[in-house]
Amino acid sequence: MSEIIVVDDDVTMIRLVQLHLRRTKIKGHFFQSGDQCLKAAPSLKLDLALLDYDLPDTKGTELMKALRAMPGNESLPVLIFTARTSSELMPVLNDSGASGVMSKPFSPANLIRQIQSLLPAE
Repeated sequence: MSEIIVVDDDVTMIRLVQLHLRRTKIKGHFFQSGDQCLKAAPSLKLDLALLDYDLPDTKGTELMKALRAMPGNESLPVLIFTARTSSELMPVLNDSGASGVMSKPFSPANLIRQIQSLLPAE
């Protein structure tokens, strides 16, 4: 079973992702801040991180760097999602080293398809 971290300060978004992951063989670990995520991450076996870009305590790109700096996570696939779709931000996100970028709102089917495309084959 694949395991992913999902970090978003929006409880509704977390519940939406939880709902759609239940239909898959993917176990989610959910957090509302970068600090919560970073405290828990060392004890988790991660296959992917789904990170909101705008978090209350950090940016998703900074959290991505911190997660990838942890031993064993150097090549962790990261999917960043954001409600901001400005023409200045999207190129920055695409060049950030993230494995993928999604705009909110997104279709549940597209979210699951994106996640599964980045997970290692089982």
